[in-house]
Amino acid sequence: MRAAAGRRMDWRIPMISLFIGLSCALADGSVPAEQGSIEWFIEAVRRLPPDEPVEGRRPGYNKYQTQKDHWLGWLEAKENTGTYLRKTAPGRDARWVYNHIVEPKMLLWLIRASGVRPELVQAAARAAEGASSLAGKSAAIRRQVPWPEVAAALTAFKSEPDEGLLPSVK
Repeated sequence: MRAAAGRRMDWRIPMISLFIGLSCALADGSVPAEQGSIEWFIEAVRRLPPDEPVEGRRPGYNKYQTQKDHWLGWLEAKENTGTYLRKTAPGRDARWVYNHIVEPKMLLWLIRASGVRPELVQAAARAAEGASSLAGKSAAIRRQVPWPEVAAALTAFKSEPDEGLLPSVK
């Protein structure tokens, strides 16, 4: 094999890459979603414990009864399945979504359910109380719990059977 600029390329490198790619397949033969992708985010949210359902169309829940359902509906790529129309575009990954959600209840549920440290969850809730708009509350939450903190918690999260429901976000 030849590499660019006439240098000889080690034949083992493509074979190692192939082996590593194959060894990452799941037991059912599927390949896990790339960490940080929307697909990865959906899988991560599905593993989280649900919150207590609320009745009716309460503020912060739209047509959903739980924040978990709200997240999954919001992340759905098919048009007209969520409350808002979705656009898929390059660069719109899990980080982008987290940084553009303007619903504090969604953010607080996600950080609490994913296992972010309780002191950060409490700091985020207190910071949100000090803002007057949904955008301001959401920004205050993200200042206390930035995406890398949430991504690490989602990656480390191990769902337990019958964890019970998390309290609904007030």
